[in-house]
Amino acid sequence: MSLTSLLDGDWIMYLHGTIVEDTRLDYLSEVAPDRNGRIAIVISIISATLFGSIHCIAWNFQFPTPIERIIWISSSLVIVAVPPLWVCEAVTVIACKATEIRPSIRNALVAPRYVILAVSVYAYFLARVLLIVQAFVLLRELPPSAEQSVRWTYFLPHI
Repeated sequence: MSLTSLLDGDWIMYLHGTIVEDTRLDYLSEVAPDRNGRIAIVISIISATLFGSIHCIAWNFQFPTPIERIIWISSSLVIVAVPPLWVCEAVTVIACKATEIRPSIRNALVAPRYVILAVSVYAYFLARVLLIVQAFVLLRELPPSAEQSVRWTYFLPHI
């Protein structure tokens, strides 16, 4: 299955070894009716995960306090983990639409899904805010090497 067929919404799902044919699963079409909107959603999820993974580079950096290090690491992990969780939620919706699930089971899945989605949105927002605040708070105790002037003539050729 190619990315183009996924974005167009014409999916044939392979579930439990059987093919569900003639099923148009429009979960992304409900969220974003045009193809460009669906591409934007996919790019946003990938970008959000990469954004968090870049912050994980500071995993072993020195922080002024252990609490600030824990806040940085946990916020970075939340930002890495939540967008794939949203993808899993979308796959759950697609699987529920593609299979013949009893309405009682489908209704039982709705409440936990919404709770997980709501908690993940708030956790993601909080983690982003904490990283922004941490970026400014950590400027209070810079190492002495941060105040040294860079002699660019040693690094760049000059005329």
